[in-house]
Amino acid sequence: MDILIVAATSKEIEPFMKHFGMASVKNLRTGRYSQYKIDCLTAGVGMLATTYHTTETVCKNDYDLIINAGICGSFHNDAALGSVVEVASEQFGDFGMDDHGIFHSVYEANFIGRNDFPFQDGILSNPHRHDFTDHLPKASGITVNTASGSEERIRTIRGKFNPDIENMEGLAIFYIALQQKISFVEIRSVSNIVEPRNRNNWNVALAIENLNSTLIGIFEKLIS
Repeated sequence: MDILIVAATSKEIEPFMKHFGMASVKNLRTGRYSQYKIDCLTAGVGMLATTYHTTETVCKNDYDLIINAGICGSFHNDAALGSVVEVASEQFGDFGMDDHGIFHSVYEANFIGRNDFPFQDGILSNPHRHDFTDHLPKASGITVNTASGSEERIRTIRGKFNPDIENMEGLAIFYIALQQKISFVEIRSVSNIVEPRNRNNWNVALAIENLNSTLIGIFEKLIS
């Protein structure tokens, strides 16, 4: 089985790559674990870079599975920092238009249809279920170009989308994998609560540590 792991930054999956002694080739590192060929792609922050580099990579290789791994913010105030979830669905969080201070989604603005493939009612859902992520809580995600950091923006997003977590790349992976008919999974670790921006309340190091422990555990489970 050939597996592609996609992360925005190398920092987010560096422990995993070191654990498996992966060799670096530009932004793609390669390795092997038992019968699994593993490529780790650092695709860049945001949907634009993620879409370009991931599409380029999957068009050059025949992957059986894509794993999108990274950190995220949680909209649940009681969420434990460092907790790891599987993101079961994604939607745009800030794609649309501003009408005198009122945000209208891309669907409300009639730019695209809510059910244009591969969307269903404006949402991309993962149809694949994997035994190796059964133990992870399932979460709904929004993918944004601007991380939320004000009461007004957070209130708008909660009221319109009611998501569990926020990230900047997940929807791009969902879109590519669904279009290319590749099995996929998105795994995120909570680095912060989505609140008026305060980096003092974040714990990126713990989120990365737990994310990588989970990824390593997944591969150990795959061959058990």
